[in-house]
Amino acid sequence: MSAEFQCEKSCYREAEGLVKFEAHKGASASQLSIAQVTELFELRAMIETELLAKAIPNVQDEDFASAQQTLSNLEHAFRSEDAIAC
Repeated sequence: MSAEFQCEKSCYREAEGLVKFEAHKGASASQLSIAQVTELFELRAMIETELLAKAIPNVQDEDFASAQQTLSNLEHAFRSEDAIAC
C-alpha cells in the first residue's frame, strides 16, 4: 500500500495507532488494550480470508510448493523459538 499511495510505511502505522511520534523523542510503540489487539487480529483474519478467496483461482502448482516451504520455515522457527528466522 505504501508504494501505491507513495507514503512511508510508518505513516500507516501511525495512522493505525500502532506507532506514535513525538518531537525530540522519536517513535515508540503504542500501548494497546487486549480488546484493541483482539480487534486487530479479527480484522486481519477477515481481510486475509477475503484476499485468499480472491487469490485461489489464480494459484499455480509452484505457488503451493512455495507456500509449503514458507509454512515449514515458520513451523521450524516456532519450534525453535526463533522469531528472526521468520
